[in-house]
Amino acid sequence: MCPLPPEILYEILSYSLNDHAQIRHRSPAALLTSNSVFYDITLRILYTELYFKSHAQLSAFTAVYSAKPPLYAPRFAEFDFVGPDSGELFLDLHELFSRCFTGNMDSMEGTEKDPQGRLSLDLLRICANTHAFGFDSERIYTSLSLVK
Repeated sequence: MCPLPPEILYEILSYSLNDHAQIRHRSPAALLTSNSVFYDITLRILYTELYFKSHAQLSAFTAVYSAKPPLYAPRFAEFDFVGPDSGELFLDLHELFSRCFTGNMDSMEGTEKDPQGRLSLDLLRICANTHAFGFDSERIYTSLSLVK
């Protein structure tokens, strides 16, 4: 039996962890504990492909990883905040980017920074109810200027 290359395993595991995939039961814990190859690849996916659907998720991630940087630098960051959570989205983004992804980013694997020292992302996607909060261009600018 020929083992699959890590690139193909990465795509399969990434799809199985993707919230948009039509898979009935997702279990990152099951993938992390199945074997060491899946553990390494799944851990990389969970850190590099950030996806948040609520203020509680984002706050928990920020609280845990503000003291110590995550293992891998994010490449993709998606925020789907609809409903009442939209009002604090840019405050949450500022907390995430300023506390977790500035300063000691050199210890994270795969860190790419621009000349100003900002974290470089391949994709930043924000979906929010803009009518849920007052238009505060300074807060939006401050939050988004921490990444490139």
